[in-house]
Amino acid sequence: METKNKISIETFLIRLYIIIIVFEGVIRYILNLFKIPEALYIKDFILILLIMYGIKQTKFNKKHLILFLIISISFIISIVYVGNFAQIMFFVLKVLTPFLAGILQYNNILADMKNKKLFYIFCFIMTILGVYLNYFVNFPWEGLEYEIGNKTITATRQWSTLGQKRIAGFSRSSINAATQIIILAMLIQVDKKNNRFFKLLCCTLTIGAIALTTTKGIIITSIIFYINDFLNIEKIKKIIIKILIIIMIILPIFSTVCEPIFDFLKENLEYEVYIKYFDSFKARLMGVWPASFELLAKHGNKILGRGLGGIGASQYNFEINLCLPADNMFVYLYVTFGVFSILIYYCIIDFISKISLKNKSDYTNIIYNILLIICSYGIVGNILEESLLCILFGACIGFILKNIGRKKEK
Repeated sequence: METKNKISIETFLIRLYIIIIVFEGVIRYILNLFKIPEALYIKDFILILLIMYGIKQTKFNKKHLILFLIISISFIISIVYVGNFAQIMFFVLKVLTPFLAGILQYNNILADMKNKKLFYIFCFIMTILGVYLNYFVNFPWEGLEYEIGNKTITATRQWSTLGQKRIAGFSRSSINAATQIIILAMLIQVDKKNNRFFKLLCCTLTIGAIALTTTKGIIITSIIFYINDFLNIEKIKKIIIKILIIIMIILPIFSTVCEPIFDFLKENLEYEVYIKYFDSFKARLMGVWPASFELLAKHGNKILGRGLGGIGASQYNFEINLCLPADNMFVYLYVTFGVFSILIYYCIIDFISKISLKNKSDYTNIIYNILLIICSYGIVGNILEESLLCILFGACIGFILKNIGRKKEK
């Protein structure tokens, strides 16, 4: 446990991991200068350590066993349909490891966030500062690539939309920067100790910085978050997450019926406006999501999925001819775990229905807002391959697994 002047080894490792991903672009650049780019993978070792400490300290229950069985079944399914052990292990290392670390270390993660140490404000300031500086200055790590073995690694992503630079700041990509900003801003916003002026200043800086990253999914998520926080009506808060989950599931399933809407928008909007704000969404609706279900039908099982590594980044490294980004949390989970993924949504909805957001002394407000951000951005983004969101999602599930089945709070 954390004391006034000393933090536990688990909390130290959690903070070290966050520092690495907040400054990942800078760190990759420095390590490459010293010809030791492989040293960056210490962040994966940190997660393994957190899992080891967590296994030692966690009192497992039946819900943990069910989760273990689901992962085991999906591992077997992946051997059948993916068939590439390296591809499966890539998923285990890059997605499953942070998720499990979050589950097993949920108490340390949430306790540290709830205490609102200066550490998280520092991370927020540095992430924001990196984005605003990057608007005026080109950093030397932008677009950096290097080789490890025979493989070319993109250290930091350099890209643009209609000629507008997608700014990453100190992070590895603009998407990473945007997700880090909204999570860290959320921690400031829900802290009742912070005054209104400070929160308003953070809100202004947050919206501006996320806009510079041009990450439209996070821009919409930040708007939903701030409106929801401003209204602060418990019934509305609970309904909003349920609506977001419904949209997340329904949109990919019925995406092809939306084509007339995009035809209308294309005909009645200026070309640049349509391309900037709607074309990427149409690509998901009409291309990525139907193709993901087709991938499942042809190269997997419609009920059990494709297994671990069956879609997303693992494919880009080992299954390039079939690779798809998913770009939707439900699509990603369903292709990976099949019908078992529905249990995750059931647990979230059941948890949201039973919690009381009026109690400021526990973790529920932080968990609620993490889930709000995940369920909002998860409609158009792959949150499980965003390391910060993945470990925090794991922390939320870890808390739910320990508390599911309790009677509704008064």
